[in-house]
Amino acid sequence: MNSEFYQQAISDPHSQCPDFLAALASDPQLKAVQQSQLQQEEAMLALFKSTPTPSDSHLAAIDAISEQSEKKQWSVNNYLALAASLLLCVVSIKYIDIGSPEYNQQLASHTLNHTAHGHSYAGVINTHPTMGQLNVQLASYGASISNVDDLLWNKDCDYEGITSAHLVYQDQNAKINVYVVPDSYEFSEVEKVFSDDRYQGTIKKVSNNYLVIVAPKGHDLAPISQRINNELHWTI
Repeated sequence: MNSEFYQQAISDPHSQCPDFLAALASDPQLKAVQQSQLQQEEAMLALFKSTPTPSDSHLAAIDAISEQSEKKQWSVNNYLALAASLLLCVVSIKYIDIGSPEYNQQLASHTLNHTAHGHSYAGVINTHPTMGQLNVQLASYGASISNVDDLLWNKDCDYEGITSAHLVYQDQNAKINVYVVPDSYEFSEVEKVFSDDRYQGTIKKVSNNYLVIVAPKGHDLAPISQRINNELHWTI
């Protein structure tokens, strides 16, 4: 098994590389991973396409407002108001860039939002990740894994602008989201235990990463957390 082809099936399932196509033809499991990735992309595209388009009446109203704006005689006060608005916008952007992080400063808060956002696609389809494929992904985090039983899905995701590993396990009737987040981003707060009305989770500092495990609210996290801690090995 060539782990590079499995990684390519996830990162670039549309690739027409001759070697990749030949591997697809000879490896049913690789083909299944590629098809699953294509289905996920199609599902996301369908979601975007389902966004309602403006009605003719709305478009007409927008055109009417535009025409009225073009005909309107602008006074000195109009220009002063516009200039003040632009100045406020520039100052606000500068303040935001310098004074505060771009997204959630709290690791737990960002994790809850990230998990809720990925609910419709992360782990929905079992992509049958292999141990070789997982270890290729985890190597950049200084980690390796010794068991992939019940692992449904894996991908690298964006965590506050930091590439992090996202794994989804099946535990009984629940899907468990596991994140390996490098500690290079200085979160303002890192809670060991957190929850909201949908999810609950834990955060553990391991090596140069945060290991974040999230389950549906009310699910017993202890057994799956213990298993993941035993099966993940850290080399850094």
